[in-house]
Amino acid sequence: MSDELLEQLRQQLEKQQAALAALQPVPSDLEQLSKVVALLNKKHCHNLPLPPEYLRLHVGAKTSAANFMAQGANSSERVLEIFGEEPAGPILDWGCGSGRTLRWLRYYPAWRENYHGCDVDVEAIEWLRQNGQSNLAVCKDDPPLPYADEMFDGLFAFSVLTHIHPDKHRNWYAELRRVLKPGGRAYLTTQGRHVVETLGSQLPEGAAKEFSERGFAYLKFEGHYKDAALVGEDFNRQMLEGLFALEDYKLTGYQNMDAFLVRRLG
Repeated sequence: MSDELLEQLRQQLEKQQAALAALQPVPSDLEQLSKVVALLNKKHCHNLPLPPEYLRLHVGAKTSAANFMAQGANSSERVLEIFGEEPAGPILDWGCGSGRTLRWLRYYPAWRENYHGCDVDVEAIEWLRQNGQSNLAVCKDDPPLPYADEMFDGLFAFSVLTHIHPDKHRNWYAELRRVLKPGGRAYLTTQGRHVVETLGSQLPEGAAKEFSERGFAYLKFEGHYKDAALVGEDFNRQMLEGLFALEDYKLTGYQNMDAFLVRRLG
């Protein structure tokens, strides 16, 4: 067989192989990314499954897996910035839901030992327990929390006070102080002036005026704890007075919410 014929056969074979490869399904970027996320979930989150969609709806307006995991990654990053990767004592996640923040903290041995979570959502707490998480408790709409005095080195709450009527905030701050050790710190978020200014005319009638005159407003919506408390910085400072020292306060410090770090007095 001549060299020329061999070269022709080789070229034909290459064309056939290329045509065959074109028929094979090529993983899309989404499919590839999904595999990466699944691997991260297995290794970083200790394979904690995603909660069912209805539980994801309890903690946000979007139910997609991507949003749930991204929100948890963001909040856990903030927690680690404040409390570090190796907390020396118990830390409370007040309003833990179905573990949106927890799933990312599980990577760290000290957090697996010192994490505590509570929520009013009985189904979410039960789901976490069924999936191997301990140190959980169901709490109520009003104080007290189911914990002893001065139990925690620190605590955090993402978008919890945003759904509690402002008339109850002072009592809740007193309760958070009770469960914190002297000098313990709390990281909290509320919705304030930025939300009012951004939404403007989209707010229910009278809400912006009430916020301007009283320093707070409360909006009622349908759904699982979807009511919204709008409170200004001056209101927050007044509620904290005598209970906590304010270490840091940032307007829109966490997404569209005011975020502040406080330390227990006394």
